[in-house]
Amino acid sequence: MAAATNPTQVLQLSTRFMPALHELGYTEGQNIAFDRKFADGDANKLSRLAQELVDSRVDALVVLATPAARAVKQATSSIPIIAIGMADPVEDELVSSLARPGGECNGTAFLGPELVSRRLQLLKRLFRVFLASLCCGTPVPTASAQWPAC
Repeated sequence: MAAATNPTQVLQLSTRFMPALHELGYTEGQNIAFDRKFADGDANKLSRLAQELVDSRVDALVVLATPAARAVKQATSSIPIIAIGMADPVEDELVSSLARPGGECNGTAFLGPELVSRRLQLLKRLFRVFLASLCCGTPVPTASAQWPAC
């Protein structure tokens, strides 16, 4: 497993990722190994690093952001790719669709047109529920009601 991106981002991810793996019974150096590669913000290094990882026969590739995901997808069609923080994986041709990614690439996306419209749908639905509960749950003031001072 490896990541080809900025070292700071990988360290931030590792602080969340490593304890979760440990809970599943994996301990680095005992039953799992990591080959970390860093492009240091240089997109031109990504293709070379991706090929190095593929050539080293890793079991899976964990990458941060779309550029790293593109590089490893171009380097392999058989190693599973877990891409974290892709912009729009469908538009970037990393997956077939969000519902059914297909292929070896999967992961998380932070925006993308499909997600924006879905988030707006959910927001509208939640807002309607909120308004309905507000209207149904708010007592109608009476002449004797005491309103708190603002």
